[in-house]
Amino acid sequence: MHDKFGVKSIRDSEHEMMSALYLQVSIVSKALIFVTRSRSWSFVERPGWLLMIAFALAQLVATVLAVYANWSFARIKGIGWGWAGVVWLYSIVFYFPLDIMKFAIRYILSGKAWTNMLENKVTTT
Repeated sequence: MHDKFGVKSIRDSEHEMMSALYLQVSIVSKALIFVTRSRSWSFVERPGWLLMIAFALAQLVATVLAVYANWSFARIKGIGWGWAGVVWLYSIVFYFPLDIMKFAIRYILSGKAWTNMLENKVTTT
C-alpha cells in the first residue's frame, strides 16, 4: 500500500494495525445498516436524516480516534490521515458487493433457488 498510496508501512506495528482494523470494522458494521434496511440497492433508497447524521458522527469520531489516538491500554496508535483514507477507500469499494450478496441470500432463502435446483435436477457433484 505504501507504494501506491504514499503511506508508510504499518505491517510491523501491531498497534497501528489494530487502529486500522478498528476503523474498518466501524465503517463496515455501520454501513451494513444501509444495506439491510433497503429492499433495493442501498445507495438508491435514501435513509432518514437521523440515521445519516448518526452514521456521519459515529464515523467522524471513529476516524479521528484511528488517526490520533495513542492508547496503550487499548493497543491502538494513530495511523494518520493517509492510512485513514486508504481504509475508507477499501471500505467503500467493498461496500457495493454487500447489496449483491443481499439479493443472492434473499433469493436462496425464498425457496425459489431450491425449487429451481430440484426441478432442473441440478446436482452439486
